[in-house]
Amino acid sequence: MKSSRHPILPAGSDVLAKVAQAKITATQTGADPVEAAENAVVDHLEEMYPELIALIDGYPDENQQTNIKE
Repeated sequence: MKSSRHPILPAGSDVLAKVAQAKITATQTGADPVEAAENAVVDHLEEMYPELIALIDGYPDENQQTNIKE
C-alpha cells in the first residue's frame, strides 16, 4: 500500500508525519506530546479504517456489565 501523499513512500509514513506534527505542535503549545501523538494515531485510524473503529466502538468495554451466562 502506498502513501496517499507520495506514490513512493509507504502508507505508514502518513501516520508518522501526523504524529510528528502533533508532537511538535504540542511541545510548542505546552500540551502533552504523548497524548497528542496518541490522538493523532486514533484520528488517522478513524480516517483510514472507519469500519474497524465502528467495530471497536461496538465492542463491550471490559468495565461494562455483560449478561453472559456461564
